[in-house]
Amino acid sequence: MTTYPSTLPSRRQLWICWLILMSMTAVSLVAGDPTDDRRLPFLWVVILLAAAAIKARQILWVFLNLRQSTTTWKATLAAFLATIIVIVLACAGVSALAK
Repeated sequence: MTTYPSTLPSRRQLWICWLILMSMTAVSLVAGDPTDDRRLPFLWVVILLAAAAIKARQILWVFLNLRQSTTTWKATLAAFLATIIVIVLACAGVSALAK
């Protein structure tokens, strides 16, 4: 019987990923201030999107194991994520200018 090396993330990698996700959640809570009704300043929107991008990358690369896939998949999903972030930043920028 042939055994193949595991391509799944190790427990250590999963724990590190989980800690990063939890810390980015804390950053999101502080930057987003869910108890405040006012509009967020543009800088805080950028911080929130950076935290969201880090979380998305961790989920894609570690939990969905994208790090083991082809370059095409990696590039496509990275471009998709970047497109979403640019669109949200553009909307937030236009909203900030319209004030």
